[in-house]
Amino acid sequence: MLIIRHAQMDTLGGAMREWSIGLFVEYVEERFPVKVKALGPTEAWNTVRRAIVRAESYGMQSVEEIRGFLDLWFQFGPEFDTRQDAEGAFDALEDPDLAADVRLSLIAARLETAAANRTTKSID
Repeated sequence: MLIIRHAQMDTLGGAMREWSIGLFVEYVEERFPVKVKALGPTEAWNTVRRAIVRAESYGMQSVEEIRGFLDLWFQFGPEFDTRQDAEGAFDALEDPDLAADVRLSLIAARLETAAANRTTKSID
């Protein structure tokens, strides 16, 4: 009979978590090579880890959901989910009635609109 102790499970879980972070780092390296290169390997790893924790705090768990969150993080910055210039965008993050992909799409659209509005205002 095989017996796995809690410490062994913790070690295995930690190793799996680090492996999955590595896969997400590879993902953002492909999508945002300049930004990731500027961070350097250690900071890129730590940034992705922080982003995953934040994504999970909003109930995002699947690979697609976390990738979507990482896309927003690297496109709009690490504080994209707390910015005040994208009216109503962040209510969507915490709306349990919306699927995660719908929440991410709403936020992306509102952040893009806010960015366009800032550009228009700076031209005026």
